[in-house]
Amino acid sequence: MKVLVIGAGVTGCFTAARLMDKGADVSVLVRGEKAARLEHDGLRMRDGMTGEEATVGLNIVRAPVTEVVDVAMVCV
Repeated sequence: MKVLVIGAGVTGCFTAARLMDKGADVSVLVRGEKAARLEHDGLRMRDGMTGEEATVGLNIVRAPVTEVVDVAMVCV
């Protein structure tokens, strides 16, 4: 399933990372400096219970979106 997450705040990035863990093909629509930072550094996540840290590589897309997706989620 191809999913487009619109919004790269905490909710959007967390949702994208979790969907990727479950096997979905996820892209995140991001603008500006944040897009470049996420492409370069990835998304750093820390488990609140264990303190374990991980870096997740997100598939970043910019407007206009040209790919066809099954689901588009707006995370604000």
